[in-house]
Amino acid sequence: MQNIYIVLSKSGTYISSMLYKATKFKYTHVSLVIDEPFREMYSFGRRILNYPLVGGFVVEKLKGGFYDRLPETTCAVYKLTVTDEQYLHIKNTIAEFVENYRKYKYSFIGLATIKFGIAWERKYRFTCSQFVAYVLKQSGIMNFNKKSSLITPYDFYKLGLHEIFNGDLKRIYGYSTKIIAS
Repeated sequence: MQNIYIVLSKSGTYISSMLYKATKFKYTHVSLVIDEPFREMYSFGRRILNYPLVGGFVVEKLKGGFYDRLPETTCAVYKLTVTDEQYLHIKNTIAEFVENYRKYKYSFIGLATIKFGIAWERKYRFTCSQFVAYVLKQSGIMNFNKKSSLITPYDFYKLGLHEIFNGDLKRIYGYSTKIIAS
């Protein structure tokens, strides 16, 4: 058995603030963590800090990355225990995204249509929530009862998963061994 982690977060960016106003939910972003030291989080988001319109598949780093410039980022971390086979499938799926990251773009249209309940699924286009839902579904871990392009951070929250951390995202790096032991 292996552990994976779903991280719900809210940064202080303009886009995050707009999403918060639209959804009224405290978290606006979802990432997937598969390494226990929490070195990397996988998601879809901006590739350039000061230019949010260049988005796609991203490997988010807690140290030396995007979050160094956003110290006010809050998060909740949820732990899921998966089989070795499911974990291997997740690793292979993420490896495909990493290897072909240039192909994958952020689904800005999909983000806009979620509010209206309109599914917008296109090849190589994902929102952060859609990406995490896709990986979990492809790995046989969970299947939401709606199209992945309609999944939001709130849908992950509603699952009632085992929360192991809630607070300042930067604290995860220093306390990851304590978090993992939870």
